[in-house]
Formats: sequence, C-alpha cells, structure tokens
Amino acid sequence: MGKEIKSIDMVMFFGFLKSSALVLQKAIVNV
Repeated sequence: MGKEIKSIDMVMFFGFLKSSALVLQKAIVNV
C-alpha cells in the first residue's frame, strides 16, 4: 500500500509540474 500511494503521489506531482509549466509557457507567450 505504501509504495502504491507514493507512486500515485509522484504521478500527481509530475502532472502538476507539467500543467504549471504549460501555464508558464502560455504566460510568457502572452507577454
């Protein structure tokens, strides 16, 4: 269970990084 929870947290964390990166790219392009 512990390993599964950690893997899920990592996936969500990387997903958050990717989404935030896309937002930053759009903000830079808009500027």
